[in-house]
Amino acid sequence: HEAVALRSARLEIELLRRQLQPHFLMNTLTALSEWFEAEPAIAAELVQDLGRELRLLAEVSRHTSVPMGTELALCRSHLAVMARRRDETLALDAGGVDVDAPIPPALFHTLTENALTHNVYRGRSAVFRLRQSIAPPPFALRYTFDAPLAPRPRPRPRRRCAGGGSHRRPGR
Repeated sequence: HEAVALRSARLEIELLRRQLQPHFLMNTLTALSEWFEAEPAIAAELVQDLGRELRLLAEVSRHTSVPMGTELALCRSHLAVMARRRDETLALDAGGVDVDAPIPPALFHTLTENALTHNVYRGRSAVFRLRQSIAPPPFALRYTFDAPLAPRPRPRPRRRCAGGGSHRRPGR
């Protein structure tokens, strides 16, 4: 029984460690310090969003499965924090998903966070979509998570060098 409790505690710590990325927290706190001076109302809203996300992360980390509704709330909290930080409109459309279905904790939160790490929507709106379907026998639930891709920046033109090659200017 002690071995199971110890393993459970280690998994809980590992989940929290993976989800509380230092750069995310530091960037959010830096944004907060700037907004408290310039726009206190936005700073207060960001504190509420961040607090909600951290409370949900602490809650889900104690379990081996959570209701989909809790996972969706966690994802939406993270999207709210990131939308404020980046001045973007970010949303999650999960219409038709069974909110009572059990899933591993932070599963879709991790996918959402990963999509935001690798895409910058530059003030555009982005809607993440989660769909549920029934797989062929043995009739398991199947989820499809779609994260929008941000437009890729156009490559900068290369300048021709005197030697016939090309290079990019420093800092460009």
